[in-house]
Amino acid sequence: MNIHREEYTKTLELNIDIQPYFLDHQFENKPVLPAVEAMQILSRAVFPYLENKDINCIANAEFPRFLPIPFNEKTIPVFINIDLHKKGSIKAVLITQTLSKKMKIRRMKEHVSLEFLTCDNNIDKSFQIHPIKEKYFEIPAQRIYKELIPFGPAYHNIHDKLKITENQAEAFVYAGDFASDYSPAGSPFPLDAAFHAACVWGQRYAGIVAFPIGLDKRHIIKPAQPGNTYTARIKPVSQKSSLLIFDIEIYNLQDNLCESTSGVKMKDVSSGRLRPPDWVCM
Repeated sequence: MNIHREEYTKTLELNIDIQPYFLDHQFENKPVLPAVEAMQILSRAVFPYLENKDINCIANAEFPRFLPIPFNEKTIPVFINIDLHKKGSIKAVLITQTLSKKMKIRRMKEHVSLEFLTCDNNIDKSFQIHPIKEKYFEIPAQRIYKELIPFGPAYHNIHDKLKITENQAEAFVYAGDFASDYSPAGSPFPLDAAFHAACVWGQRYAGIVAFPIGLDKRHIIKPAQPGNTYTARIKPVSQKSSLLIFDIEIYNLQDNLCESTSGVKMKDVSSGRLRPPDWVCM
């Protein structure tokens, strides 16, 4: 991925089109923009600044706060700060502006921050996550979305069932039917469904309902295509208090690695208001 070498900062103003299916992604019964959708928006924003039009690595991503999706609106006005660095990376930050009704003070809120880098597509297979071989606990996808992750149907993209052990989770994940949501990073839905699987792991083995708050590196080898089914393998790396860290790999049905995401950070952002049901906990 060759990036323009000049170094400068640019701020874009744009309106995010609110797709009807965005309303299916909710936190405490209020629609919020998924982290994967925010990555899509930023990848489209930086695309004109790439010389060879290739995005294959997202790094140092942080999701510090949700971006609420308003009802009865068609767009969300946002700012995107883009920093082009001579070293060859691009940093992008998604920001909204709010106006205090009492003090009439404008406040800027940062929702997503990440970098676009160049990754080597040569994969060291010794570090790949292998299929589950040990005895596993099985949860039907329908029960996951009814009792554990109550999102609307657009985000019901774990298919069939989730296999889960103390050391791993694995599921078929669907790339959605929304071609309009495709970006240079591919479809967002397989990774989002993998986040769901990690959330279920956290409910069973850590006793918390965890949401993604960041990741170290997302390496996109073969962008996921809308309409396709993939296999997601999720490996818990560490658990420190309420912070869970996972590695995630997404394979096509020929078992070729398509996407590898390391250092996925997830935690309870509800201050304990959301609790897993007793039946899923160890």
